[in-house]
Amino acid sequence: MTLGQHLKKKRFGAGIRQSEAARILGVSARTLSLWECDRLFPTAPYYPRIIAYMGYDPFEKLTK
Repeated sequence: MTLGQHLKKKRFGAGIRQSEAARILGVSARTLSLWECDRLFPTAPYYPRIIAYMGYDPFEKLTK
């Protein structure tokens, strides 16, 4: 799974809108959209927020 797939699966599972997930992660909805589509990869400063949001470290599970 890609990071985008992990993020999208978490958001769908939580039943929240992209704008709400983006607010939680501290990014714009556009940025989250690009992450979920694997068109942009987050920079290291966002890793702790992503890990907290996911509840696990998705970076350890990445397979492209």
